[in-house]
Amino acid sequence: MDTPLQRGPIPSALLQTIYASDQAMYPAPLPYERLRSWVAACPDLSISFGESIAGDHVVVGVMIALPLVRSHWERLLSGELREADVDAEAMFPDGREGAGVVEVGVHVFHVERFEGPGVSRGGRGRWPRFAGLAVDEVVSRAALVGRWRVVGLSALTATDAGRKSFKRMGFTPTGYKEIFTVPDQAFGTAAMGAANNRQEIAGGNPGVQMVCVYPGEESVESGKSRLSGCHVISASEMTVRYMS
Repeated sequence: MDTPLQRGPIPSALLQTIYASDQAMYPAPLPYERLRSWVAACPDLSISFGESIAGDHVVVGVMIALPLVRSHWERLLSGELREADVDAEAMFPDGREGAGVVEVGVHVFHVERFEGPGVSRGGRGRWPRFAGLAVDEVVSRAALVGRWRVVGLSALTATDAGRKSFKRMGFTPTGYKEIFTVPDQAFGTAAMGAANNRQEIAGGNPGVQMVCVYPGEESVESGKSRLSGCHVISASEMTVRYMS
């Protein structure tokens, strides 16, 4: 029988690893200090999941979620507010909203199941629905905050696996997309199709630019003129699931 997952805070070293990995895949202009401020402002929604295997604690996965006052969360859904610009001090509920219930949207910044000893068996993930488990955990924790009424969840999905996972959980696109590009000449024909090269360029090339597509605008596919002469290295879309 599988041992139950243990919940705990995210250690500083692990948070730095998550940050480096995110920047390699998705080169948003997010300073590490901002990420750390999100975790510090609401540590209950930044969770390390682990289990004990042969006497050792093994980290299975992580979740980092941001609680936003509804007005700020709705700006995030439409792209008016960028994820990297979320200011925990100004946008997280903290009691300054006055007495009574505060409507909150919970934004999933990062959810990841790790592979490694004890985490995979026979080539199959030990926790095949980890994202759903982690989302359920933050919803439960947010519900325990007496003044909060969670009106919905959101996530900016940047991989095919992520899009499929959140779609399975009932998330739908809002219409806002972010596309990161580099000039064709900077990408180079030798790097075509090589994921590791795409990540190196995304993480360190100052020529990376972001093209935004807002709800109601042309699709990425039809907006070729905006991407002319560029190579797409990463694309993401905002998704949402409203709570009944």
